[in-house]
Amino acid sequence: MSIVQIQELFQKKGCQVVLGIVALFVMVGLLVTGQCAGMNNAAQGPDTESIVTVDGNRLTYREFQTLVDRQQEQSSQQFGGFQLPQAYLLIQRPQILTGAVRLLAFQSMAKAKGVKVDEASVTAFLEMELDRQINLEKATLVKEGKIKSDADQAAFEKAFKDKFTRTPAEIKTEQVNQIKEQFKTNATEAIRSQTPLMLMNQVTAGIKISDEELKASFDNFTVEAMAFSKPDMPEDEREKKAEEAKTALAGGKAWADVAKQMAITPETSTFTRSEIEAQENVKSLLDLKAGQVSDVLMTPNGPTIYRLTKIEPKLPSDFEANKESLRRSLAQGRAADQLKKEADALIATDKVQWNDKAMKLLYDLGIALEDPKMQASAAERKSRMQAFEAEAVKLAGSTEPGAGYASQVRLIAQQVYWNDLTDQEKSTLRQDRIEALEDFFTYSEDSAFRLELYDLFMAEGDKENAAQQLAAAVDSGIGYDQMGQQQISEIRGKLFEAESNKKLEPEQLEVVKKALNTWAANKAEYDKEQTAIAEEQAKIDAEMEAERKKMEEEDKKAGNAPSNPAPVNPAPSNP
Repeated sequence: MSIVQIQELFQKKGCQVVLGIVALFVMVGLLVTGQCAGMNNAAQGPDTESIVTVDGNRLTYREFQTLVDRQQEQSSQQFGGFQLPQAYLLIQRPQILTGAVRLLAFQSMAKAKGVKVDEASVTAFLEMELDRQINLEKATLVKEGKIKSDADQAAFEKAFKDKFTRTPAEIKTEQVNQIKEQFKTNATEAIRSQTPLMLMNQVTAGIKISDEELKASFDNFTVEAMAFSKPDMPEDEREKKAEEAKTALAGGKAWADVAKQMAITPETSTFTRSEIEAQENVKSLLDLKAGQVSDVLMTPNGPTIYRLTKIEPKLPSDFEANKESLRRSLAQGRAADQLKKEADALIATDKVQWNDKAMKLLYDLGIALEDPKMQASAAERKSRMQAFEAEAVKLAGSTEPGAGYASQVRLIAQQVYWNDLTDQEKSTLRQDRIEALEDFFTYSEDSAFRLELYDLFMAEGDKENAAQQLAAAVDSGIGYDQMGQQQISEIRGKLFEAESNKKLEPEQLEVVKKALNTWAANKAEYDKEQTAIAEEQAKIDAEMEAERKKMEEEDKKAGNAPSNPAPVNPAPSNP
């Protein structure tokens, strides 16, 4: 676990602490962030009907929406609190659903493996894990020169507190109390959210790694990559060219000559054995010997052939000191891989019952997106996503359970491949895109999609609908922050272009101008309110500072030290 993850572990609160500990799960797609926000089946109402049931454990519509809302909130926070476009957020839906369904499978797996998940067992494990992380942090502080290797406990705790604002004991007490509070507040939710942690702990404990295996995991593989992804190489020719190159290499042609013939400059990279093991699509590189070349492998860079240059053992300088921690980290990675495979195998059995065909389609779409070939090939993305799109269109026109959500699945599938298309390809699919976006506005709103629809209608020569979309973009809930102002600027730009080139009629332009004037008036009122709030806060701060100084002066006159000195480096109020 990296220093960044350790810092997150110590600084986050509530169930996020657990998510910090099992960051490996997130990396391999076992969990989705924010699982602790819902998934308790406690609420009542129509939206508590099950989307899917896995061996008796169910996911409701309300729970899924809670996960979607939490993911949207977290994504917004990652981008400074800005309201993110739906084009970005929609693509997260399949990942959220696959993660939620895997979580149901984990519950079944935990029961089958006899994993105990209660307050006592979770608390005991958390304390053990925190102790381990604290010990790792001590080694890090030594490496950073913050303390000496023979530093006593007092020196360590001081350096630790300087870095994290709290002592190890304070952090342990805080985190344990939060787990206890979680079980007290909602035991069902607590059990479900902690199950992956306890399940992974048991599986990790059963994985034995010898010293030789551990050392080998740090072997460095230096490879040259011949990637067939040049912009001037047509997408449908890339895999064919890669196979031709592979045939030439197998026939004895030199690596450099083949690369020159294909006008490709191979790039050299170095990976550890563990990094290669973690990527299913390139695992076969582990079987190569120096000088050998791989088959054509599908990677995010396109069809790629690798040549192994050399393998070098490269142990960390602190290997012996941190051997057991490194062994555990490697075991955790293997446990995560094993659990993901077991969960997916369980989900493929008759123990899973889907009650919503559109959600099943969305789940299948999410699984498809995990395929390395999908990530590498635009042609593959288009072909497979158009198949999902066709299924969604068919479902939307039926009376099947889930027909109402099918239009969302259609747009998500379309969104995956849309930006891969050329302008010519987009023009032939223009009506499909218009239909998908118009359906979107029956259940949601987004200014970027409104502007795209404006462009599509203008390309169709439909001025009336185009003007309506431009005005609707202004009314789509655009905020007054920097991103909102950029969106308004884009709308003004399109309005100026349409007016200058007489692309819209005067009355159509007036509708858009009226919407913009209303937004500007509302923003002015908002700015006025914010200024008043800031002035009031400044007044309060000034009064408090004056009172502090007054008390300090009184203390000085009385011959006492300041009772309330101004903090030099105040700790955050909610670290």
